[in-house]
Amino acid sequence: MRFWLSILLCLSCTTTSCRVGNPPSCITQCGVLVFNALHPCDEYQFAEDVTLREFQFVTDARLHTCTLRGWHVEVQPSENFKGVYGAEVSGQTLCEANTMYVNNRLPNQSSLSHEMAHALQTCEPKGTIDLTDRYHSGWITQGIYDAISRIRSAK
Repeated sequence: MRFWLSILLCLSCTTTSCRVGNPPSCITQCGVLVFNALHPCDEYQFAEDVTLREFQFVTDARLHTCTLRGWHVEVQPSENFKGVYGAEVSGQTLCEANTMYVNNRLPNQSSLSHEMAHALQTCEPKGTIDLTDRYHSGWITQGIYDAISRIRSAK
C-alpha cells in the first residue's frame, strides 16, 4: 500500500525531483510535501498559513500566492547542518530540484518561511542587486525580513 501511495504521489507531483521511498509525513494545503517531519502536521500547516498571510505585506507580488504545489520540504534533525554545497546552514533551497531543506525548530520558528521566500521567488531575488548578499537582494526594502520576523514570533 505504501509503495502505491508513493507512486501515486510521484505521478501527481509537478517537480522533476519526485522521490521514491517513504511517503511524505505531511502534505500542506498548498501541496507542499513535508518529509521527515519532527512536529505534528498542523504545525507545518500553521507555519505555511502564517507565512502566506505575512507575505501579503511584502512588495514582491510573487510571494502573495502559493505556487509551491509538489515542492519538497526535507526536515533536518538539527538546527544547523551541512548544506548540499558543503557549508553549514540552517536552511537551503534548491530551486532546480524544487526542494527546501529546513532545520528542526518548530516550523514557524524554523528556516521554513525563509526558504519559502526563496522558492516563491524561484531563487531569483527582485530588486537592486546587493553585492554583499546577492541571494537576498531587496529583502530589506521589500519587507521580506520583517515578514519573516513576524512569522517567527506568531503564536
